[in-house]
Amino acid sequence: MGRTYTQIRDLIEQILQDTGNATWTTDELDLLIPMALTEVSSVCPRLVRSILTTTASSRRLVLPANTLRNLLWIDKAEYPVAQDPPYYRNVQRFGNMIEIEIDDAPSSAASLYLHLAKKHVLLTTLGTTDTAGAVKTAGSEGDTTLALKSLGTGTIEQDAILTIAGDTFEYTVTAQATIAANEATVSIEPGLSADVAANAVITLSDSSLDVDMENVLAGISAGIASINKATSDIGGISVGSANTPAQREQWGMLKLQDARARLKTMAYKRVAYDYPKD
Repeated sequence: MGRTYTQIRDLIEQILQDTGNATWTTDELDLLIPMALTEVSSVCPRLVRSILTTTASSRRLVLPANTLRNLLWIDKAEYPVAQDPPYYRNVQRFGNMIEIEIDDAPSSAASLYLHLAKKHVLLTTLGTTDTAGAVKTAGSEGDTTLALKSLGTGTIEQDAILTIAGDTFEYTVTAQATIAANEATVSIEPGLSADVAANAVITLSDSSLDVDMENVLAGISAGIASINKATSDIGGISVGSANTPAQREQWGMLKLQDARARLKTMAYKRVAYDYPKD
């Protein structure tokens, strides 16, 4: 399991050699972390699948609000689903609407997978210290709510990531859920990709970042923090030497350059394909 938000902030403080927050307050760092998360996501996004239902005789679909949340771009569509190899399709987006580039419009309602690039998740808190649980009541394909049991206490926060043993899909909790008597009912996006049996094991997570992304995010945050502090120090009294603001700015620029160079090696390669329309 990756680092929590607090552990990533601690890492930034270690990079800045300011674990006691004598120079940078936690509030200052908390302003920078979302900015760094956006930068990391724009280069190396969270790749997820969403499930939509087509309309008979139409190539167009409306994107639900939860699909649009944190959306960076749509990579491709998969229609019809569950094919081997997959039938990928090009998609045109018009605001909250998409059009599938296929010759013949669907003759009836059917499932369609959207492959999405989204901003990464990094919650300040998951809401509960227990990350494991189980499905309380069996769920059916397409369900957007799921009853859980064997949880801890507290809450499950919006944007928490939920995975189910045996299911290749990754689900996002779309609204905060309160845990009572170790149980909760969560709203999820997308809807279940398949029927889920009672007692299936679930796992909750507060972050979609891997360790390399965490390190890059911390480096970007530390670099910007140092540059910002150098700017605010200009004209002030320097404890270290008369060159402290310039030194801080130089160190910050080097740290930022290094982190961005590492991020570049992790970049998601967006390739324009002309997928079949038949």
